[in-house]
Amino acid sequence: RDAQESRGLGDVYKRQFTDRLTKLEIIGVYSPIGHEMQMPFSMVLSSVLAKQRRILYINLMQNTGFLQLFDSQAEYDIGDLTLRLRRGTTESEQFFQSIYEMGDFSYVAPFRNPEQLGEFQMDDYRKLLAHLEENTKFDTVVFDFGAGIPSIAAFLEECSSIYCPVKEGYFYECQKAEFVHYLEQVKPDGMSERLQFVNLPFTAKGIRGGGNMLEQLVWSEFGDYISCLLYTSPSPRDS
Repeated sequence: RDAQESRGLGDVYKRQFTDRLTKLEIIGVYSPIGHEMQMPFSMVLSSVLAKQRRILYINLMQNTGFLQLFDSQAEYDIGDLTLRLRRGTTESEQFFQSIYEMGDFSYVAPFRNPEQLGEFQMDDYRKLLAHLEENTKFDTVVFDFGAGIPSIAAFLEECSSIYCPVKEGYFYECQKAEFVHYLEQVKPDGMSERLQFVNLPFTAKGIRGGGNMLEQLVWSEFGDYISCLLYTSPSPRDS
């Protein structure tokens, strides 16, 4: 049912659905309709949350244009970080070479080679979460999940909150319903109840190059829209 859509992000954000009894909170963002504003949504979400938390943003999407859009000079990406985790060469200095700063939060650049996303397995994901938990001071990780993830249901299962950018209209409702049905089939433990469908009546048409892209997004009508949704209800950590 669509009750999830009628609530603000804060209502879902303040609840904990995960069985991961750890200090690291995992927030997932995934658009079952492939919304073009998913990444801008996640970036604004990370920026807003970073006012009160130590946020790490990780992009697991293909062909995002991230580096150019946000004028990132990142030399290393999530592929380099994954390789180090597989080899066990994750000394602090090497590990943090793959983590960069943007505004108030940190980020790991997405795969430059989109084919590598399909090779990113659950074992890599869990090793990454474990390392972040044990060796960093981040308390929240925001994952941007794309269509190239091998098993999206398994990845989302690790998340305490799952935001799903969508659009209004019958065509998109059909896509959303198919996604929910898929989750109910492969994860019948009620994981679909964690989903927070967020209607984003925005397009990327008006995004222009030049200047600080993150600030442009945060201080735009789009950014105000996300902030209002997020703070509809308080989070227990902030109360």
